[in-house]
Amino acid sequence: AGSSVEARRLRWEEHSPLPRDADLIIASDVWYRHADGAANAALARTLRELLDQPPKPRAIVAHEHRSREAPFDATLPRWDADDELLEAFAAAAREHGLRLEGLWSRRPRCHVRGSFRSWDADVSIVEVVRDPDAADG
Repeated sequence: AGSSVEARRLRWEEHSPLPRDADLIIASDVWYRHADGAANAALARTLRELLDQPPKPRAIVAHEHRSREAPFDATLPRWDADDELLEAFAAAAREHGLRLEGLWSRRPRCHVRGSFRSWDADVSIVEVVRDPDAADG
């Protein structure tokens, strides 16, 4: 038996028809700062609907941390500790009976080549899962 991959655009704020056969959902840069939180709530609602249907897919999200005024702050207890976008989506996810589980994260590293300096992206990868302790939301 072989595997197949299909990419689909999903516009969660427009109530697009949901794919019914996904076993893996991969997303990147989908958390936004909106005053009313509507985009995060719509995404959380959509992910909850997708996670509730067979074949019980996994939802993996990559997120580049961008909220720091002083980048690369070594005093943070965790590298994502002050990320407003991450926290805003995590709150919306909790309201929909979901939680975020960290899969991978790494502090950016500086690369020096002569007088040129560059930094790796500050990225975390999380899985969005049903929270078994949450009331059905």
